[in-house]
Amino acid sequence: MRPGPGQKSDLTSRLYRREGNAVEVADLVVYLAGTESSFITGTNIDIKSGTYFS
Repeated sequence: MRPGPGQKSDLTSRLYRREGNAVEVADLVVYLAGTESSFITGTNIDIKSGTYFS
């Protein structure tokens, strides 16, 4: 993801100081589609390495 106007373009603004990858997102999708996540309802799950834009 590219930063917008006024946002930092380096990894220093991220908690884990690295880019995520598709496997990490896919792992969450598999988890949410499985039976182990049956108690999770109505929530937002952010996959963004602790990065918050204001």
